Amino acid sequence: MWCIIFLFVIQYVNSLHPLMKQNLTKEDVLKYRTSEYSPKQFNGTLLTYITPWNLYGLNLLEKNKHKIDIVSPVLFTIQSYNGKNEIIGEDELQIVGYPRYTFNSITGDLKNVGKLIKEHCIKHSSICNGIMIDGIYTLYRYYKNEMGKQLVSMFEELKNFKIVIAIPPMSIFTEYEIELTKKYVELYVVMTYDYFYRGGIYNSPLSFIDSSMKYIKAKGPQFAIGINFYGYAHCKNKQPVVVDRKTYYDWVKLSTGPFKWNEPEKEHIFTVQDCMIDYPTLEYIKVRINYAIKNNFSIGIWELGQGLDYFMDIF
Repeated sequence: MWCIIFLFVIQYVNSLHPLMKQNLTKEDVLKYRTSEYSPKQFNGTLLTYITPWNLYGLNLLEKNKHKIDIVSPVLFTIQSYNGKNEIIGEDELQIVGYPRYTFNSITGDLKNVGKLIKEHCIKHSSICNGIMIDGIYTLYRYYKNEMGKQLVSMFEELKNFKIVIAIPPMSIFTEYEIELTKKYVELYVVMTYDYFYRGGIYNSPLSFIDSSMKYIKAKGPQFAIGINFYGYAHCKNKQPVVVDRKTYYDWVKLSTGPFKWNEPEKEHIFTVQDCMIDYPTLEYIKVRINYAIKNNFSIGIWELGQGLDYFMDIF
């Protein structure tokens, strides 16, 4: 019952925002670019990534820190070198949070990798409140069907840390791996913003998000849907190009038609000559927040520095 009441309140508050509508125009988007301070509205766990290559995210983090529960700075990579595992990367961001550890290559089993991460996180204890594990595809390439058991051996080494793990949607991380690892994991972030790689022009149709969560039988706030703060320009006979806060308004200025709301996918697109642009709007984000509230899921955002200033106003 409380979910329904809270959802109604969120919908009412968000409806007051001038860009919260399906029938957006070019003029609307170019006119309204400011962000207003707003209290935290999303009561679930909210995780955001911060990257060294989009440092504007630090500004948005400072402004919205009262809304964000977990910050994951993208910093460290594990790789095999001369038969030994090592961690590369520097603490460039000086953010206290859950630093992300991803994988390029591995030697041996994950138990030893867990020891390596533990030692590294203790060494960087001033920024390490927990650990974000990423790179499941790399792990699967090495361990295949033993990946789940290998993760358990790593998490045993890390059991004194809070652990978040990013998992690909509807893929190699299944309900089986969830059952093996769930007692160690604070939060599973399902990367539901990765639909683009499956073809088409859409970032993350709501039906895809729903199917991805049902695929692993996700229930409750231990599971987070992924929301993208980036988009793509799909131009004829060319590879898609990433659209972010640095390029979005340039595309909008060149747009040659209205913003079109696609109801099945719950996404806006607009055209620039022979290009189709798909980038988040407040309506797009609101629909996904409402889905998370309705299902008692958490939310993970990739990534803060790619989004517009006012995106965080409705969280």
